Amino acid sequence: MLTNRTTLLNRVLLALLGAAALTGGGWLAATGLGGRGVLTLPAWWPGPGPHAALAGRTLLDRLDGRAGDTAAALAVLGVLLVALLWWLAAQRSPVRPRTLRLRHPAGRLRSRALADALAEQTRALPGVAGARVRLSGPRHRLRVRMSVALEPRTDPGPMLRALAAGPLADARTAAGLDRLPATVRFRTDRHRARRAL
Repeated sequence: MLTNRTTLLNRVLLALLGAAALTGGGWLAATGLGGRGVLTLPAWWPGPGPHAALAGRTLLDRLDGRAGDTAAALAVLGVLLVALLWWLAAQRSPVRPRTLRLRHPAGRLRSRALADALAEQTRALPGVAGARVRLSGPRHRLRVRMSVALEPRTDPGPMLRALAAGPLADARTAAGLDRLPATVRFRTDRHRARRAL
């Protein structure tokens, strides 16, 4: 389930770009093969006839005299390629802040220190066998992702309420935030029976 609108928007845009590239590449391949006689295209197929080129001689002659237009087109394509590669790299990993600015002008808090304190405070709760915490997003949209290992027979409902009232509330206060969204995943550590050899 996608909870973040930005993630949903990015995936939709990526799917549309992929569909456009696939459609354009398929059209070019089919038209090129049809022009060589390898593939028989239907009469309604959009594109040049079977003996015509994709770019006619008049178009090539007209573009040949305009070297500046070609350079500008290549520059625009280069900038577009760099922007798309930057966008792709930004999708690779979420923003993880190194330090958080507090409401006090000189106050800073290392995000790793806040995550470690939150994990330690969570591990101190009764019924918790272990906890891992990750922070993501900029300060104004900071998010917490927790993975909490519960001891056997620990009820997750009261544990979630204890996390919200204890460690998460303390972290929100320490960071000076009005709200601190959190995603908590519970798992149970099952003890394996040992076999005597």
